Amino acid sequence: MSDQPLKILIVDNHPLFLESISSILSGPGYDVKTAGGGLEAIDLMDSFIPHIFFVDLIMPYIDGEKLSRYIRAQKEYCDSYIVILSGIAKESDKIEIPSVADAFIAKGPMKHMAGHIFDVIDRYRNKKRDINFENFLGLNEIEPRHITKELLFSLRHLEVLLHNMQEGVIEIAVDNRMVYINPAAISILESNEMDLLSKDFLSIFSTGDREKISRIIADFDSGKEICDEIVEINKHFLQINIVRVAEGDVEAKIILLNNVTRFKEKEAWLQKTLEEKEMLIREIHHRVKNNLNIISGLIGIQSSMVNDENLKAMLLEIQPRLQSISLVHNKLYNTEDFINISLNTYLSELASLLIEMMSSPEFTIRLEIDVPEITLSTDKIVALGLICTEIITNAVKYGFYKDNPEENTLRIHFEKGEMNKLSISNNGRPFPENLDIKKSKKLGFQVITLLTDQIEGRLEMDLSEGTAIIIVFP
Repeated sequence: MSDQPLKILIVDNHPLFLESISSILSGPGYDVKTAGGGLEAIDLMDSFIPHIFFVDLIMPYIDGEKLSRYIRAQKEYCDSYIVILSGIAKESDKIEIPSVADAFIAKGPMKHMAGHIFDVIDRYRNKKRDINFENFLGLNEIEPRHITKELLFSLRHLEVLLHNMQEGVIEIAVDNRMVYINPAAISILESNEMDLLSKDFLSIFSTGDREKISRIIADFDSGKEICDEIVEINKHFLQINIVRVAEGDVEAKIILLNNVTRFKEKEAWLQKTLEEKEMLIREIHHRVKNNLNIISGLIGIQSSMVNDENLKAMLLEIQPRLQSISLVHNKLYNTEDFINISLNTYLSELASLLIEMMSSPEFTIRLEIDVPEITLSTDKIVALGLICTEIITNAVKYGFYKDNPEENTLRIHFEKGEMNKLSISNNGRPFPENLDIKKSKKLGFQVITLLTDQIEGRLEMDLSEGTAIIIVFP
């Protein structure tokens, strides 16, 4: 012991106090270094192994209790002497001296403290390590302050709250080093407090997530609000929020970690279930479409084998209706939306298909579509498709003729409003003026009437220019 100077490290966040103790120990035989806080002390310990630590109890970032536990957790300091310095000795009902400390000195007049400091050095030299009341030095030289007792109560209240929170709380200094980790955060990170203390916050993440977290912190430092960012650590999905704490020259960031792993797993399960159901629904639509086409084909084959022209006509009238419904299922199969269908695309394809199926080479039909980009529910699309099928079929069969002085034209027009209007018109032979579609006994007109009622609409007819049938519906 006498062959080398006694190495002493003084840790306190008050520069004048550090200077005062350093001057007391400035004589020969002492190698004294000072640190203004826990992080600085930890950095010094990489190259300086003190025999005695004098540690202030209350300090920003890493307090004396935590620093003392960190010191004792390092193997090279198992024989070092830890002395706690405190200015709140009289205000605390119970002096919370760390179990790893060897002595306690109450902060008071420096002339009294000097003697206690040298007493502690003697205790170290004499290998006195047992903590008892005689190691609590200077208590009778100071008086309690009421306001400090109130602050201590608030501090303990906060510590209990943080200790029992389910959310992880990590405090990082301006250089992103961790200075506080509550038990929930320690559990999430699957580590222990002493291994994490003073480490770079970014170092706990994998390379990919490290870049993301670095960007999040950079965004926060630039003034962007960070709220509910999701990252993955140790197979845990964590929702991250960041808030800033600043008091004078001391500034820190509080990282709040909310473990949302169960919610993410549930979300992944729901997504998988949704994809499976979408695949099933898509397959159902595909099979319905194919089955309708098969039925339509069978009807076509059957009609070719029937000699009765009336029966053949009745069979062939079914085909356009089947194609109208088949086209709906085709659209549903080829879209991600199984509830709504584009009216413009559907009516354009339906009208083109029907005209191609039913027109003859003796005359051509020009198709004009004026329908905005709008989607309607599947139920309305099916009803409107069948209505259009009946109207277009009737126009092609009975309205258009080869001697028409004008080009045969079929127009489909849609107006969106509180009450939507779908108009299907042609410039062929007009309907008789006395025709009442609702009272007609023809199957096609009965279908139109029933389907219009089904979508809570009404029928209107305009014979001023050819024939226009208008469906008004909500």
